[in-house]
Amino acid sequence: MARGRFGEIWDARYLPRTIMLIVFNVFQAVGFYGFANWAPTLLISQGITITQSLQYTFLIAIAAPIGPLAGTALADQFERKWLLATAALCVGVFGLAFGQSRSPARLCFLVC
Repeated sequence: MARGRFGEIWDARYLPRTIMLIVFNVFQAVGFYGFANWAPTLLISQGITITQSLQYTFLIAIAAPIGPLAGTALADQFERKWLLATAALCVGVFGLAFGQSRSPARLCFLVC
């Protein structure tokens, strides 16, 4: 098996992919950490105490590795594009539900 060099990602053949992946990873990091920093403020504005808000945020941070682990377990069983499309759909649906939730019980369900 041929091994590539790091410098090859800057070659004209791979440059568009490299730029796309850099942009994707920047937005991914900003989105995740932005949400993690914004979630306690949203929860407090919905009437949840600061302590509970921080507990929910802690649960989100602890649960964050579960998605990639589930993805690795399912990666060999399903085509990658369907896993990514399903994950993106779930993120959108649960994100909208989280933003529209008004009761602590519903927020707890969406966080856990």
